[in-house]
Amino acid sequence: MSETEKLEPCPFCGEDVAITYPQAGDTREKWGAATCISCGAVGPDVRTDYDTSENAPWRAEAIKEWNRRALPSRSDVLEEAARVADKWSEWRAPNSVGQKIARAIRALKSKDTDNG
Repeated sequence: MSETEKLEPCPFCGEDVAITYPQAGDTREKWGAATCISCGAVGPDVRTDYDTSENAPWRAEAIKEWNRRALPSRSDVLEEAARVADKWSEWRAPNSVGQKIARAIRALKSKDTDNG
């Protein structure tokens, strides 16, 4: 199995991820990371000790760090979306569409809790 197959997809765009190689002469050549091929999201840097080989030990650490990221729960995402809609309605106008959206999102969250 290749290292790209071991990497989880990008949490931002869902696309494939690769291990970025330090480039000779690059001022960052002692650091490496997993990087999304599509959107360019970069995982935590890991020390490479200037080893640019295909089987360098730091590559496994870069994979581990990328895959370790925490994804928010559906409940947390819904609550944050409702909070943003509330804030938007405070800014735009009371009793606006934003408040209706916030109520609808919280209803979804409540339904999830009731079914879960």
